[in-house]
Amino acid sequence: MTIGEFSVITGISAYTLRYCEKKSLFCVSRDSIGRRDYSEDDTMAERMELLIQHRKSVVGETRK
Repeated sequence: MTIGEFSVITGISAYTLRYCEKKSLFCVSRDSIGRRDYSEDDTMAERMELLIQHRKSVVGETRK
């Protein structure tokens, strides 16, 4: 599925998904022309990972 479709399903913006991928919080497979290709298996795993990472960053920012 596309990043837009994945964004709708997970409730995570496409911008946030791209940012988190850039920061190596998770990896996304690519199709033959280089577009991100999310699978059904990615949905829950990545959503949970993003929430955990976001939570850690917010807590870290608060403690500074």
